[in-house]
Amino acid sequence: MVHTLRPGLTALAILAAVAVLTAPPPAVAQTWTGTGGGPPNFDPVDWSNRFNWASAAVPVSGNNTALYFAGSAVSNNNLSGTFVLNYLEFDIPTTLLGNPLNFRRIRAAASPASSNKRSARSASTTT
Repeated sequence: MVHTLRPGLTALAILAAVAVLTAPPPAVAQTWTGTGGGPPNFDPVDWSNRFNWASAAVPVSGNNTALYFAGSAVSNNNLSGTFVLNYLEFDIPTTLLGNPLNFRRIRAAASPASSNKRSARSASTTT
């Protein structure tokens, strides 16, 4: 016995497969600690210092990148080139220095902004 799919079901199966394959990847969140790691690595403002990040890894530029800054009044994006990200949040007023940022929109938001946080999410380039 041979089973065949009806044309409508075949189209639905193809549509479902395409939807799964084109879904955006989850947001990649990095949390800033600004500790610098202490001597000899002490550098509490530079993004390139992996000890300033809770994951002990420098964030990767990308459409799904979300950055969260806690308790840092100054932050310096000293990574080379324009840093691409989706979301940026500060818990206190912060001076942001350094290289340009390029905000990209994705379908799923990285994090909702609360009223006591400062956040940025945009499709424009910020310097």
